[in-house]
Amino acid sequence: MLVIADALINVLARHSPSDTAVETGEQQTSYEQLLDLTLAIREQITRCPAGSAPVVVADDPGAGACATIAAAQTLGRAYVPLSANHPATRIRQILDAVEPAVIVQSDRTAARMADVLPARYPLLTISQQLGNLSWARSPEPAESCVSQIGSDIAYVMFTSGTTGRPKGVPVKAKSLTAYLDVATKRFGVRPGDRASHFFELTFDLSVHDIFVTLLGGGTLVVIPAEQRLLPGRFIREKEISHWFSVPSAADSLHRVGALRPGVFPHLRQTLFCGEPLRWPVAEAWQAAAPHSRIVNLYGPTEATIAISEYVLPRDGSRSNGLYGIVPIGQVFEGQRGGVFSEPDAGAQPNRGELWLSGSQVISGYLDPRDGPKAFAADPDGSTWYRTGDVVERDGDGLFHFVGRVDHQLKISGYRVEPAEIEDAIHRAFPDCRSVVVRCDRGKRLGLVAAIVRAGGDGPAASDIREACATSLPAYMIPAHVVELVSWPVNANGKIDRAAVRRQLEDEIAADVVAGQGAVS
Repeated sequence: MLVIADALINVLARHSPSDTAVETGEQQTSYEQLLDLTLAIREQITRCPAGSAPVVVADDPGAGACATIAAAQTLGRAYVPLSANHPATRIRQILDAVEPAVIVQSDRTAARMADVLPARYPLLTISQQLGNLSWARSPEPAESCVSQIGSDIAYVMFTSGTTGRPKGVPVKAKSLTAYLDVATKRFGVRPGDRASHFFELTFDLSVHDIFVTLLGGGTLVVIPAEQRLLPGRFIREKEISHWFSVPSAADSLHRVGALRPGVFPHLRQTLFCGEPLRWPVAEAWQAAAPHSRIVNLYGPTEATIAISEYVLPRDGSRSNGLYGIVPIGQVFEGQRGGVFSEPDAGAQPNRGELWLSGSQVISGYLDPRDGPKAFAADPDGSTWYRTGDVVERDGDGLFHFVGRVDHQLKISGYRVEPAEIEDAIHRAFPDCRSVVVRCDRGKRLGLVAAIVRAGGDGPAASDIREACATSLPAYMIPAHVVELVSWPVNANGKIDRAAVRRQLEDEIAADVVAGQGAVS
């Protein structure tokens, strides 16, 4: 748990204290300033009740968040990120689940969360000047606070859950250490390197951004939120040497013709993770960044950031490519990956669900009621995590992503359970049944909700989206709502989601052409 603080001290011992640790816009925070801020936050947190209750980081990416995370680690407390952009309902659900010792916010996020955060939690505010700390709500005297989150937990991420509420993923310090042992050797940075900080703190890939960069003594350069979709200008102007993002960012640049040959001359390393990487996008990126090594990573949150890799060949060869998708490669040394299929799943022995095990894999969720079937015990005492991802293993032992066992989706790298969106719609409109799918035919339409009314007048599409916005983050709000007369069903009488998706794509395409129809 002391890994970041130790790294900061070591960097100060080895390099100039004035080296920039974090760069946010025009603000540059040196390693010396970051360490001072870490120790100041740590001192304030010690005023809170003793125990292992976590520290909630209610801040945007930047030096303040990095220092808060480091401070929590030095005290043996997990950190739990919160986004001020998420609905109040979701924020309160997360706080109820973790019962934090303290919430640390910045003056940038304070106004957005003023009416959201419950009054029972101590609230510490970091000013934009970084050196100024103030208690918006001081901690009450108490001997200790009881928490289900032990001191062996490094952080807790909340993902979309099938129960209609977010699902807590507790990652142990030993799992994070196992990942960092690999990442710092294979993807590490050095002093003078400039690494992107692309991900929101609520996305577990942000853990890589922060830890790997600060451990190596590089500069963590925060990308403005409005530039994430088309980050080309940011990469060029900030002279980024190490880039890490979801493939969607590269795909967006590719679609607008921004991946011109040689446009990213400073890039030396590119990592992609979070969703499938298409070969044409990878090849265009390689041409745009001719000096960069490109690595496609794979790993669910339950497996600590990433657990497998595929390094793209520099000669442009696609000899290991299947289905137009870059392989997810092989699991890291010391970890295990297996392909499991039901006895009647068909005649393809190398295709099935990917199961993962090893020191990076968690043994269960924060709430045991979440996904008990997601984990299986091995006779050797270890735990297997059933990813729900269908893969195929080729003759070289490489894993190739094929699809999902269930209906879980990935939207801009975020994991989305349609059941959570469907539950939100049903709670708001009990007479409506909905099915949420992702439609991508022709152009990226995103999430589409199909609804069938029980009778009478139904809600307008805008009403459905507004209802979703009260409890779901923006990336989970359907882009389109289509009303159907009835559901297509399969031979077993169950709703055929694939048929629903095809029908929705047809309905939307017809509406775009004709300019009419019940599509919004």
